[in-house]
Amino acid sequence: MWQQVKELCERTLLAIKPALVEHYGTNLVGKLGHHPHGVKGFQLIGLDVIFEDNCRPKLLELNANCSLSCLTPMQDADGSVLMKPDGSGPRMEVSPLDLTIKSELVAQCLLLANPLPHRKATQGRMEFQEKCGGLPAGSVFSEPLPTEEQRREANPSRRSDAAKRAPAFKQLDFITNHQAIYELVQAHEHTYRLFRSLLSGGNHYFTKNSFRSLVISGGFLYDREDYDDTDSELDECYRVKIFEDMASADAFFVKVLQEAISEREFFMHENVNGLNYAQFLRHICVQIGSRIDDTSEFHSIFAFVRRCVGTYDEDDSEESSNYDEYEEGEGNGRD
Repeated sequence: MWQQVKELCERTLLAIKPALVEHYGTNLVGKLGHHPHGVKGFQLIGLDVIFEDNCRPKLLELNANCSLSCLTPMQDADGSVLMKPDGSGPRMEVSPLDLTIKSELVAQCLLLANPLPHRKATQGRMEFQEKCGGLPAGSVFSEPLPTEEQRREANPSRRSDAAKRAPAFKQLDFITNHQAIYELVQAHEHTYRLFRSLLSGGNHYFTKNSFRSLVISGGFLYDREDYDDTDSELDECYRVKIFEDMASADAFFVKVLQEAISEREFFMHENVNGLNYAQFLRHICVQIGSRIDDTSEFHSIFAFVRRCVGTYDEDDSEESSNYDEYEEGEGNGRD
């Protein structure tokens, strides 16, 4: 049962990670919150789990702001709740059970977060800002998401989380049993990093100039005839010609932009001549990726990442097989 709960938590957190990346990048711009040396903390997320008759766990709800109160209504001998003399509410007392569980919970969260000493964190942040050209504190930098190498350099090894004390304290594993989902989340991170790198200075929206830079850097105007035939290892996604010329690319973006503006006017009453990240993902990444691989929306994102970021190799069939297996077992992959 604990293993099933563990996998349920892993899948849930993987599902919300792309949305968290967008939230922290869009709403907290300039906070340096993504980078390991940036301003950071930890968030306690509560997952309420219920069990069916066959002991299979189901996620009831997810709380982003969990209550850490240890107070509980006082009761008399027959179990009736004792009220305050003025009748304004029940009399409260500290619950030994809540105090024990929540104290241990906070302690385990601190052990897992393993925050750097203030001096080291400040020094590391200053060094990172110097590498970015001496950006002042609070400025937006060109790498909103740390690379794996940056994560390894900035994060010290984690201390033991005393997993033997209770199965619930075991560290989650997002890769072993969820390889296809994990790779999709990683692909979302790459699209977000690409989105931010293409923005012009001080602009938070993906404009026509940003799109033209993407067309050029991604080689969208070239087909397989423009490559050397002897390069047999060239990924097929690089051989597909996306647009006939820059004029057709511009026409594509104008159409996409009109759809995006109508969406914003309907939902948020905004009128900005560009795309936010969610629209970039839906209208640019998915639509262009589908011209390379239209098997599904997920395959389109993978194809777009391979074309523009070069993260995945066509010869490495493990990713595709993992994803295909996931789709067969989980339906259309959108659940």
